Amino acid sequence: MTPVAYRSQVLYIGNDPLLSKATSALLRGVGYRVRSTNPQRAAEAARDNRYTVVILCATLSNEETEAAVETLQRAQPEIPIVSIHVGLLGDGPHPASTVVVDALRGPQALISAVDSVVQIKARRQAS
Repeated sequence: MTPVAYRSQVLYIGNDPLLSKATSALLRGVGYRVRSTNPQRAAEAARDNRYTVVILCATLSNEETEAAVETLQRAQPEIPIVSIHVGLLGDGPHPASTVVVDALRGPQALISAVDSVVQIKARRQAS
């Protein structure tokens, strides 16, 4: 388990409540504090708190992803973005994505991606 996780706040944006709940539980299980929201409430979430990383679920449309990224970048310009996608299906990741995770690689791939982004951000802030 990464010690950085215990100080890291994650914002998860998705459309499927059960998937959001499961992903949030997964990340909490390895020490992250997680707030999940839908794209319609992303602006409110961005105003309410500072996040270490945002995760964009594969359930978001291109329009929802674009709106969420614009809102987040206005509120927190340096926030890293982890985009989840399902293999070659669906829309491509947003160009502002820091890391893209293939959901077919399993939960550990997401945890590893979030860990790596959080650690990079922590190193940048320390220097």
